[in-house]
Amino acid sequence: MLSVHVDALEIVGNTFGTGEADKAFDTIEAQLRSLLLSSDATASSALESDQIAIYRVGMAEMLILISGLSNDKDLTWIVKTFESTRLAPLEITDWTYSVDMRTGISVFPWDGDDAQRLLSTSRLALRDARSREALNGCLFYDKEMRVRTEEKLRLESELQHAIERDELFLVYQPCVDIRTGTLEGFETLVRWQNPRFGLVAPERLIALAEDTHLINPIGRWIFDSAMLQLKAWREQGYEAINLAVNVSAKQLEQEDFLSFLLGTLAEYQIPANSVTIELTESTLIKDGDAAARFTEALRLAGLTVALDDFGTGYSSLQYLRQMPVDILKIDRTFFHDFPNNPQDKTIISSVIALSESLGLTVVAEGVETPAQLKAITQMRCDSVQGYVFSAPLSGEHATTLLADNLEQRRMLRPLSKLPKMPPGPDVRATQGLINELSENDVQSLSKIKLANGV
Repeated sequence: MLSVHVDALEIVGNTFGTGEADKAFDTIEAQLRSLLLSSDATASSALESDQIAIYRVGMAEMLILISGLSNDKDLTWIVKTFESTRLAPLEITDWTYSVDMRTGISVFPWDGDDAQRLLSTSRLALRDARSREALNGCLFYDKEMRVRTEEKLRLESELQHAIERDELFLVYQPCVDIRTGTLEGFETLVRWQNPRFGLVAPERLIALAEDTHLINPIGRWIFDSAMLQLKAWREQGYEAINLAVNVSAKQLEQEDFLSFLLGTLAEYQIPANSVTIELTESTLIKDGDAAARFTEALRLAGLTVALDDFGTGYSSLQYLRQMPVDILKIDRTFFHDFPNNPQDKTIISSVIALSESLGLTVVAEGVETPAQLKAITQMRCDSVQGYVFSAPLSGEHATTLLADNLEQRRMLRPLSKLPKMPPGPDVRATQGLINELSENDVQSLSKIKLANGV
């Protein structure tokens, strides 16, 4: 039994409606059936049509039942085929959507001796597959998954009481203007210190919160606490600072969420233009028109809207033209091998060039080394976040950074004197001017980092 999740089905359904989603399912089903019936789909022999049953379960999940496999090699070949084959993209009006699959597999009778048990174990395997970065990934169910599931249930139980037990706390990731070297603001990040499980990984915390629908109360606690901190900073004279807060797709589903945001700003007397709301690329695409209406309402209210984790979802560069956002944040995954990876450099420079032509501010996330900082500066990126400047800071240490910022930025050469170049996909025209940035300048920029960052 194979439980298969296809993100494109959910995106098409939310964007174009159930009719187009049904057509998309039929297209994908036909491709999968053809793939399984092909002569090289298995090691020993091709499957017969009556050995395969494909069902749609929910918006984005498919269930594939395959009977009569003669040996382990047959199953191995099916898995390798699923992992190595890219299905044809879906073409709907002027849009093209990649068909990426994640698959969880259970095998009778080892993983279950009835349909319900097989379904349960294949879905556990699928959940594990979806938690990993690899697209088209396949995972078999194993007993360790059951152990991890039981631990997840215990974590979920602990999370129910995290706010009341004061186990959640905020940290702040500095965002620095590359051209001036000044501190623009911070991105707010949540952490969870649990007495039983210790410091829970941030990505695990958010996934748990979304799975249990605790993201709504936790998200509101984050925003309220962040605005309280911002009010304290403003009262200390740091009125120019901007604070960014992440918002999940599930929070957008609350009818009173916009009223909550604006009410909190009014309560703490925070100007709307001092706050940035960050939405992920997948949130904007999956929720389609509803997300677009929400972001337009945010912008009309005076808040800044940032597109977070750009490059990890399904949009093309052309999709940027229709996104109602002010800031684009290039995901940190593009900087793992940067600047040594030519493909990553090409993608980043293209994104920066197009964003500049659209009037968007570009922030590079996950910049960790002086070499990366110099390379991204040469590409004329606007701002940077990353360990090259600072790890996420506690409120106390962020306040120290604010206090020291005026003195520190005097050490920096004023990069804002570099002339503005016309937008375009080729940034080589700026190379001669930007190459005047010395290694000392890069090192000075990186000195904003605090030694006692947490």
